[in-house]
Amino acid sequence: MADCDMPEATMMSENSNSLETVPLARKLYFPYVDLARAAAVILVLVYHLIVLLEWVSFPSSGLLNIFRLGWMGVDLFFVISGFVISLSLCRNIDDFGRDGYIKPYFKNWLARIVPLYYLTSLCFIVVIAPE
Repeated sequence: MADCDMPEATMMSENSNSLETVPLARKLYFPYVDLARAAAVILVLVYHLIVLLEWVSFPSSGLLNIFRLGWMGVDLFFVISGFVISLSLCRNIDDFGRDGYIKPYFKNWLARIVPLYYLTSLCFIVVIAPE
């Protein structure tokens, strides 16, 4: 695990009473990343509702004014993506070594992105441009 310079954690195995050494990158879960992702979605969604629906009565001062800064949600998505991609690459370096980590990463990436791309394209064709 020295490839990513992440410490190892000793944790109890779920199926046995023995202690095993598990790379820290494997056991880490960051619930605040999900919270930040939700905040980014809400920022962008409400901003688009304000702009597209011309919601002039939406407060332009006070705490709710943050929703008028929807671009911050996009920036937050970029920060989250950088963190998640880096963590994923470190995990792949641990699993496949420095010479073979890129190919499995892109295989997994394509397996996640391509089906969603086709599904989104199909929804666009059916709902937005049915003619």
